[in-house]
Amino acid sequence: MLELDRESPLFDAVLGVRVCSDGGREEGERLLTVRLLSGSRVAANTVVLPTDADPNAKHRGRERLLHLELCDGQDPYFLYSLDVGEGDFHELRREHGLLVDFGSFPRHFIELLGRCTGEPQDDWAGARFGAALDKANGKFGVVEANRFKQVTHLSLR
Repeated sequence: MLELDRESPLFDAVLGVRVCSDGGREEGERLLTVRLLSGSRVAANTVVLPTDADPNAKHRGRERLLHLELCDGQDPYFLYSLDVGEGDFHELRREHGLLVDFGSFPRHFIELLGRCTGEPQDDWAGARFGAALDKANGKFGVVEANRFKQVTHLSLR
C-alpha cells in the first residue's frame, strides 16, 4: 500500500517538458505540472516477524519512497507517475554513478528540477537544463544541453 504526503509536496511547479512518443518521435514541448512527493510503501524484500503483542501477525515492513507525478492541466487523461523506493535506489545509484544516498537524493533531484525553470547558465557554452519524457519507454529525465552536446543527468523509469 502506497502512502503519500500530498499536503506538503517537495516540489510542485509547471515546467516545459520535451515529450517523445512511440519510435522516439518528438511531440514537442508541453507545459506539465511536475510534482514530487515523499511517502512510503510496503517493502518488497523485508518481512517483519510476529511479535509478542501479535504472535500471528506476518506483515511486511515499509520503505521510504519518492513519488514523481507529471500531469497536464489541459488534458485530464495525461498522468505519468513513478516511484523510487530505498530498495530501487541502489540500482539507480549504480546505473547513474550517483554520489548521494537515498536520504539526500530528493534535495539534489529538486535542485536539478529547479534548474529546468531557469535561463541558460552563464558559461562558455550557454548550458540549458530541461525536463524530458519518453512516453514509449516510460522514462523521465533531466537533460543539460549546450552548443557542444547533450548530457542526461538523471533518467527515471
